[in-house]
Amino acid sequence: MKTLKYLFCTLLCFTIVVSCTNDFAEINEDPNRINEISPGTLINPIIYGLAAITPAEVPVLHSI
Repeated sequence: MKTLKYLFCTLLCFTIVVSCTNDFAEINEDPNRINEISPGTLINPIIYGLAAITPAEVPVLHSI
């Protein structure tokens, strides 16, 4: 029974190691995801967010 247990564990470990592939990154690639993004796409929401801040939302630092 003990040898059967070791044999099973050995076969399981061997199967796990062999089942990994070298082209995992190629297989796991999302075709709908953007590979490159332009800086303009990132800066527009930042500028809008900064322009939307009202004086009431700015923390008051001089009252400390």
